[in-house]
Amino acid sequence: MDRPAAEATPAAEATPPERSRRLMVATEPSVRTAMLRSVHSRWDASVRTFSDAADCCRLCAQFGTQIQNEELYGSLPKKN
Repeated sequence: MDRPAAEATPAAEATPPERSRRLMVATEPSVRTAMLRSVHSRWDASVRTFSDAADCCRLCAQFGTQIQNEELYGSLPKKN
């Protein structure tokens, strides 16, 4: 029995899963890939660039703090 093809939802209209709000991609400024260029259209994710290891650690800590604040005071559901 033939099944009708599922209609695809355009990426811009898709509702990302809540877990994707907890995703950050860290990259060096010199890295250029199609994957990085498409992060915003594929996921609800942050793309951050860093210049050295200390900067990368600072960005990751800020992102983690932001997620914690959204869980405590915002609309992001807490993870168990």
